[in-house]
Amino acid sequence: MVDAATADQAEGGAQAAPGAGPADGGEFDTLDDQGRIVFRGRIVNGVPEGETQEWGANGRVVQRTHIVDGQMQGEARRYDDAGQLAEVAFYDRGLRHGLTTNYNNGIVTARLSYRQGVLDGESQFFTPAGAPAAKLPYRLGKLHGTALYFDPQGRVMREAAFVADFQEGPQTIYFDTGKVFEKSAFKSGLQDGDLRRYYPTGELMQQGTYRMGLLVAPLKTFAPDGKVTAVVEPPPAA
Repeated sequence: MVDAATADQAEGGAQAAPGAGPADGGEFDTLDDQGRIVFRGRIVNGVPEGETQEWGANGRVVQRTHIVDGQMQGEARRYDDAGQLAEVAFYDRGLRHGLTTNYNNGIVTARLSYRQGVLDGESQFFTPAGAPAAKLPYRLGKLHGTALYFDPQGRVMREAAFVADFQEGPQTIYFDTGKVFEKSAFKSGLQDGDLRRYYPTGELMQQGTYRMGLLVAPLKTFAPDGKVTAVVEPPPAA
């Protein structure tokens, strides 16, 4: 993503089109070594100001932005090589602020919530077909809250709690029927607490207990009729 620095770079080193240029103030065009326009902007009182456009090697517009006092402000749009919309983002004083939406072939692939340049709030991710893939909560740029992950049919397949980017708290994993496959817990990113796994029919399949990623009680596996079929003992204490 090219930001207001593009205009500064254009002012300093690239070839300006005949007519108004950075030295003159007002609108200017920046050309490549073959004379094709690659950037159009405006200089007011020595700093970039107003609408900007950037072109790719194929001559298509790849970005449109708005500059206030030398910094990106408001809506910015980015396009792919085919000219299709690839991203709509919002800026405040040069930092992403608000909703950023990403596209691929006209389909939304992500909706990202920013606050002063970092992810903050709920962000949503989608498959190439547009089905939901994940809903992730962020606080100050880090995962914080309950995250949801979906299967290709859009059903919740995993639910996990995070604190400051570390998995912290309960986790539930589901079969595609919606029934629970696993219930577990984490602390500081490590498995910590009771583990329970179930058969698709609901009977207990496995149970154990972990502390800070280590098995501390026998991990038992059960047949659907409840008989124990395997036992894994915890490692000896150091």
